[in-house]
This record gives sequence, C-alpha cells and structure tokens, in this order.
Amino acid sequence: MSERVRKTISTFLMLALMISVTAGLVIVEEPVITEAAKKTYTFTDRNGKEVTVPVDAFASSVVSFRHGDPWMNDELHMDPSIALGLPDYEEIGSNSKGDLCMGANGVLVLSFDRYITDGEGDDVYVFEVGGYVEETKVEVSNDLKEWYEIGCVKGNAAGLDLNGKVPAGSKFKYVKLTDTGENPNGGWPGADIDAVCGLNTAAIPKKDLEETEYSFTDRQDQEYKVTSKSFASYVVDFTPGNPWMNDSWHTDPSLAVGIPDYEEIGSNSKGDLCMGKGGVLTLGFDIYINDGDGNDIYVFEVGGYVEETKVEVSADLKKWYEIGVVKGYEAGLDLNGKVPEGSSFKYVRLTDTGNNPNGDWPGADIDAVCGLHTSKKAVSVKGPAKTKISTLKSSDGKLTVKYKKVSKNCKGYQIQISTSKSFDNPTSKNTNKTKLTFKNLTKGKTYYVRVRAYNKSGSSKVYGKWSAVKSVTIK
Repeated sequence: MSERVRKTISTFLMLALMISVTAGLVIVEEPVITEAAKKTYTFTDRNGKEVTVPVDAFASSVVSFRHGDPWMNDELHMDPSIALGLPDYEEIGSNSKGDLCMGANGVLVLSFDRYITDGEGDDVYVFEVGGYVEETKVEVSNDLKEWYEIGCVKGNAAGLDLNGKVPAGSKFKYVKLTDTGENPNGGWPGADIDAVCGLNTAAIPKKDLEETEYSFTDRQDQEYKVTSKSFASYVVDFTPGNPWMNDSWHTDPSLAVGIPDYEEIGSNSKGDLCMGKGGVLTLGFDIYINDGDGNDIYVFEVGGYVEETKVEVSADLKKWYEIGVVKGYEAGLDLNGKVPEGSSFKYVRLTDTGNNPNGDWPGADIDAVCGLHTSKKAVSVKGPAKTKISTLKSSDGKLTVKYKKVSKNCKGYQIQISTSKSFDNPTSKNTNKTKLTFKNLTKGKTYYVRVRAYNKSGSSKVYGKWSAVKSVTIK
C-alpha cells in the first residue's frame, strides 16, 4: 500500500471515527455504564446502520491460520489472535495496529462462544480496515467438516446474510475467511482483518459445551479412554512442506483439530491433513498435558503406518522439548525423562522428517493429536527426590521389592518390573508403602526392577527420577 493511499485511508478513518463517536461506535461512555451496557457493543456499519450486539458475539479463538503469498514482515500484523475480540484498529503514524494481514489467498478460521444463527438482515459482519474491504470469501460451519459459503465481503459489503445459503434452522460456531487474491494491495497484501462478529446469535446450551468420552485402541492394542477436551483445539501455525499436494480435502490445518474423523472415500479420504515433506504443524490445547503412567501424547496418523514425525512440547511457544519421533507403529510418546519434572504443556509441534514422502501424499497425514494425561490447571507442585532400591527377595514365584523412603514432596511410589532390560511391556504397580510384592511370576526367569516416587497435583501425578535398575532371578 502506498504512503499516499495510507494517508487517504487514515483521513477517511478519522472522519469516520468523528461520526462514529456520536453514532455510538463505543461501549456506553462514562459515567452512564450499567452492567448490562458493559456486555454489549454498538457500532455503525458501512451502510450507516447502527447495530448493537453482545460482546461475546465476537470471535473468541483462532482455530487455524495459513497466511497467503505474498504476505508481509511486520509483527504488528502477523499474529492471527489480532482478529479476536472487539474491534481495536488504531493508526500509528504511517502504520497501524489491531489488524491481521491475511496475505494474498490467506485462510483464517475463527471460533465463537455463541452460535451464529439466521435472523433478520445480515448475520455475520467482518471488520476489515482501510478505505474498502478487500475481497474475502466467507464460510460457516458447526463441526469444522461441512462448510457453507455465504458470500464475499468487498467494497462496502462487510455484512452477509445466511438466509438461502444454509439449511433452515442451522447454527454455527466457526467462520472461515479466505482472501480471494483479487486485491494484493502492495505492502499490505490481502484482507486486513480487525474483528468478526455474529449479528444474530444464540447462547450455546451447557450440554453442547460438556466434555464427551472418547475411547480408542492404539497400534499396540492398548486401550485408552480420554475426553474430547484432551484433543488439540486450535492451530497455532502451519507451514506445509515441499513437495506438498493440491487437494483441498487435505490442505486445511484445522483438519488436525478435534477428535479423529478420518474417513475413506473411494480412492481418496477426508479428515486428515497432509503435512508435506518437511511440513511443520503447531497445535494448541484448552487443557494441560502432563507426565503420567506410560505414554502421554498420541498422534493419530492415518494409513498403514505412521510416517516419521518429530514431536515437541511447549508451555509458552518459546521453550520447546523434543520428546521423540512417531514412526512405524509407534504413535504414542512418553514425557518422562525428556521434560523437567512437574511440567505441564499446552502446545505440541509436529515436524515431518522428510524420510517418507509417500507419493501423492508426501509427508505425515495427521488426523488428530491428544494428551493421554491431562488437567484443567497446570501442575503446581514439586517432584520428589530419587529413591533407591534396598533389597530384592524372591521365593515361590514371588518378588518382594523394598526401597528407601522419600520424605519430601512424596505421595506414593511406582514400581515397574520387566523381563526386558529396556522395560518393554512392563508391569507397573503404585503404592504409598516402601515395600511391594509381585506374585505369579515365571520361575527361573530374570526380572529387572526400578522404582520412582511421585507427588500429586489434583488428579495428576508428578514423578521423580527412576532409581538405578536391579535384577533378580525368580525362585
């Protein structure tokens, strides 16, 4: 965008702001602020109509964002969360803040805390900054799978009506914006999104917000039960690899959000994201992932095998911990020994290693990612110290393990035995005592033993380090 155009737009906006202040483009001014008034927002649309909506009718979270090309290199306009909440666009000299630059053909998917419904007149409003709205396709969905195109916002048409474009009685939690690439607009290529709101909305019933149980059997035939909240809920960032693919059923990163929904369709499929060779996908969770017994993260990668994918976790998107690689039939990973004790994480990053380009579906094909041990709050207790095995005794097919007591930050102990030095398929038991007996073991067989103490934060366990391994032959 040229400096001249910027100044013209700035002048336009200042005039609009002067008009809007008297028309009500603010939450009710002091001192006449009631509790009810604080919960609504009034603005004048581009056609001069005054509109009042609930504050929570605005987009509340980002499901996914894939910037277009060309894009820009200005941190004030690159974070997709800029498009959340109330309009907050502000001119700063020759620049601005509060607006997200989509980039030519960029795609942004937003989630709402209220259902968007078909009412009188327009139902969805897009706040795009500047003298005109750059052409942007708008779609709505309630499940991130089936989308309904409701039109394009452009020129002075920033509001769209659902009527005649969606099934009667439908309600929607998601809005997808796709810049059409028709207006690259110089230094600010693509649409510049400040906010998106529903003009006719309804509260989401409590039952629709409740967690549901999800059960699955992993690739080693181990059964798990988790809740719908255990799965990634939004996309932080996605950079496709090269080569990638050109199939719209597999290119939207939000396909990796929510519970698994992969489905075969003839020789094709839907519900899975193609990463591309070397692709990088960062997912966010509404809960915290913690270290528990066994695997803590599970990657649902479709097909006959899991293409090699590096997995990392983070609590703040700054410090990352690599916890391993999922490949072959290894789709679950354990946090133990790879992250600081007592840590909790809200982000998972997947990076295709490029070792399995796999023809027309290059790179990993991700259906979903979930935490196997989760909590609503971050773990907030210290891990216990390392314990030590005192004695191992065996008789009549039994094995008795004694170990040193840990006095601080300890709520119990986990004891593992296995016939494998690497503890493949171990038998685990928990106790709050310093002695435990395993029964019905194979006589003449050598068993390896290790012990660790644990603390508790709510229902989550915070483990200390494993003791040195000892072995004994069963009598």
